[in-house]
Amino acid sequence: MAGALPYALYFRAAGGWPQPVGVGRLAAGCALCSVVGCVVESLPLEGDNLWVPLAAAVTAVWFFGF
Repeated sequence: MAGALPYALYFRAAGGWPQPVGVGRLAAGCALCSVVGCVVESLPLEGDNLWVPLAAAVTAVWFFGF
């Protein structure tokens, strides 16, 4: 989350989101995606280099709705 939030805030300031996203919602989304990534990383799965980013991306699409 420490790396994702500043990048997301920069992306927000540059107008990169298709709809307005508040700072609080952006921080909550980054926190949720980080937690989901940590949980998936802790599972005994083969190919976690695929599953962790996939789980974080699916969570972000679900949370932000776009």
